[in-house]
Amino acid sequence: MKINCQQLVTSEDNRAEKAIVNALITLARSMKSPLIATNIDRDDTVNSYTAMGGSLV
Repeated sequence: MKINCQQLVTSEDNRAEKAIVNALITLARSMKSPLIATNIDRDDTVNSYTAMGGSLV
């Protein structure tokens, strides 16, 4: 599964996109499926992604 994490650091108006990313992280983890997250190029993106349960390699 591949997700774009760029929406994690944009304005607060993107709650729906953040909820979708969070749900996909949870789904991939529960299915023990590999997850590829893209656009994790800023510290705040990393923090949001890992707070949702994503892991970095």
